[in-house]
Amino acid sequence: WEMAMDYFKKACELEPDSVDRYMELGNAQYFAGQYAESVESLNTAINNIGTAAYRVPDSTVEDMKVLIGRSLYANGEQDGAIALFANVIESNPTHRQALMEYSKAVLDRAKYSDAVKIG
Repeated sequence: WEMAMDYFKKACELEPDSVDRYMELGNAQYFAGQYAESVESLNTAINNIGTAAYRVPDSTVEDMKVLIGRSLYANGEQDGAIALFANVIESNPTHRQALMEYSKAVLDRAKYSDAVKIG
């Protein structure tokens, strides 16, 4: 992932208003375990949508938000992740990945709450 991230970072420097380059960088960072950096890159991609030379499909934005949520969750920010998954579900109640991630996060939270009660 390191080499891929180097190339994506260079591509982002060359195209600072790109949605795709930042989305690709965010994906690579997520899979490399660089969750905070992934959130930052994916948020930049979303923020760049307003200046994109083409229409970015809503489904692509939703997918980026789910990956941001996964990154937040992996980085210990469960509340933010759950809220983001819920936001995607609110706008698209049939988004399978958001539904799955939301369910897993809520179940994990319930297990943690139960563990705290027992301890």
